[in-house]
Amino acid sequence: MEKKLVICIGILLVIGGLFLSYYQPQEVEDDVLPFSENLTTERIIVQITGEVSYPGLYELASDARLHDLVALAGGFTLGADIFSINLASPLTDGTHIHIQQVTSQDASTNLISINQATKEQLMTLVGIGEVKADSIIAYRQQHGAFKLLEELMNVSGITASIYDKIKTFICL
Repeated sequence: MEKKLVICIGILLVIGGLFLSYYQPQEVEDDVLPFSENLTTERIIVQITGEVSYPGLYELASDARLHDLVALAGGFTLGADIFSINLASPLTDGTHIHIQQVTSQDASTNLISINQATKEQLMTLVGIGEVKADSIIAYRQQHGAFKLLEELMNVSGITASIYDKIKTFICL
């Protein structure tokens, strides 16, 4: 029995010796980041002024669109001429975007029809994001065309304060 114990300990020592002779710990350089952290996403800096809630400089991904920039800038103000711009426009580094103000003669022609507007058109209204635009379209599909502008407040998420902000920019 004692002989078997000595043989087992000897085998373990040989295996341990082999492990230690072949094992070499890898040195980690302090300035090398793991692969996922070493990737860089190209970024651009774009300026937006005019009829947005928070004009200024914004840093975005290099594949960003004007819609992304307007969202970062807090959306349009009530006086924004939303029909003079293309929200799908790609942005480039160093671009300056100026959102014009609606002139009084344009105000009547730039109204958004709550009965016909697309999701993107509805989202140009102050306080109407993707979820509320979807809710307006869903309400329209379930109940038919709006008969009164005030009926818009029957849509989930459209409060009286939101309605007050957009009522001069919408029509049936």
